[in-house]
Amino acid sequence: MRNLLVAVVATLCLSSASLAATLEEDVQRYLRVFEGDQSLHADAAASLAWMGLSDPRLFDLLERRVLEDYPAGNSDRLQRERVARYMRALGCSGQAKYAGTLSMLLQEPMYRRYASDALADLERYERWNPLISDRGSFRPEYSDETNRLLNMLRSDDLRLLRIAAKRIHFTEDFEPVVLDRLAQRLRAVVPQAGSSRENDDAVAWMVKALGSSKDARFRPLLEEVIDVSRSGTATHSHATRVLQRLPVR
Repeated sequence: MRNLLVAVVATLCLSSASLAATLEEDVQRYLRVFEGDQSLHADAAASLAWMGLSDPRLFDLLERRVLEDYPAGNSDRLQRERVARYMRALGCSGQAKYAGTLSMLLQEPMYRRYASDALADLERYERWNPLISDRGSFRPEYSDETNRLLNMLRSDDLRLLRIAAKRIHFTEDFEPVVLDRLAQRLRAVVPQAGSSRENDDAVAWMVKALGSSKDARFRPLLEEVIDVSRSGTATHSHATRVLQRLPVR
């Protein structure tokens, strides 16, 4: 599965040495993927969570695939999983026009949870997408992937910070500028970890992402996180484990 995800990312993303892609180029690459090999669709749909795209040409295609393919999901697990990813991607569009389709699928037991989550995401991504894809803040020395992460890490929204942290962890994008900004945001949001389970999970992912870099520069910050966070929270537990594995400077 990881090899497949790498293949999808390689298909969709420019190299770090390339100039930033335009939104139109991003949309065209996704259209080519979703009009091609279905084995790439699920991971490509999942990747829309951090792309900042809202173009109806792309999401109309995904909506059409949802409506055409969801009945077969009753007997085909892979089809069902792919449709679920399409649905979650519709939420990432930030476009209210897809609320009708998602609301209809609330009546389908196999898809109810995905439809509910996607409906909740619509309003969030309406706010997030312009920030994620803001080319005005892109720096040419970094890849599009890194620039999007830097954009996400400008946010005060813990849900979006969680997405950025998971992305850093799984792609191992350990550019110093990304890690430094992640550390800055982590220090600012640690007090929120104990306010709810959702916030605690978001801050814990930020700890995990920072720790996965194995960068000893962040030992003092993780020690601070342990001191500030409440014992028993995921944030406190992750920081304790990460610190134990972190090299000593």
